[in-house]
Amino acid sequence: VEGDQVRVSTRGSGRVAELLRREGEAVKVGEVLIRLEDASTTARLARATETAAVAKAKAAEAQARLGSARSRVVAQEAILALLRKELPIDVETTDASIKAADASVKAAVALVESQKVEVARQREARSRGVGSQSDLDDALRQLVLMEDNVSRYRTEKVKAEADHRKARELLPERLKAREAELATLKDAVTEAAAAEAAASAAEREATAARDEAQAHVRELTVVAPVSGVVTARMVNPGEQVGATQPLPQVVALDRLYMHVYL
Repeated sequence: VEGDQVRVSTRGSGRVAELLRREGEAVKVGEVLIRLEDASTTARLARATETAAVAKAKAAEAQARLGSARSRVVAQEAILALLRKELPIDVETTDASIKAADASVKAAVALVESQKVEVARQREARSRGVGSQSDLDDALRQLVLMEDNVSRYRTEKVKAEADHRKARELLPERLKAREAELATLKDAVTEAAAAEAAASAAEREATAARDEAQAHVRELTVVAPVSGVVTARMVNPGEQVGATQPLPQVVALDRLYMHVYL
């Protein structure tokens, strides 16, 4: 009676660290037969793993910077849009303030002129002996207050005119400054996008190198390709083996052959 003989080998190379199955022992498919060890392969995986971790962190940082740069552009665009709406309103507001102050000045001047007439009448009445000094004094005090109001309204008008001029002068300057800031922020986004692309590419490259190193390390673990019985082990613990070198031999028991001699 015979079965299919399968000679096990590995694409890796190294020293036999563990021999887990010996002749005559049954194994299942995928079960570990031999573990090899190779310091350079293990060290390469450690370096590749560290490099991949660093590349991943840098890629995440670059992505965060890109997101932050884009957020600043969005915020600046919102500010600029609001400014374009508010600046004309500032001009209109200061213009309305000028008109209101001018109307107050005119009304106050009219009151002053009317009060001057009243003061003149009180003085004439006093000179004829038909008016009182207290009435004249009250009229004079009212005149002083009204003249103070004229001065105050004129000051407010001057201030409103100055604010109006300032609003009109700053309108293009403020817009221009904000637009320049927006252009700078957009340049920063372009730079951040380029840095993010480079970091992502470096991460992919480092991840591929790590995966390749992991594959080489996995090749140091030799598993049974089929279920069966180990009929020959070929190597001993501590021996150095090379790639494709035959290792244990396994006879599959799922299909047996019987030779009958007549």
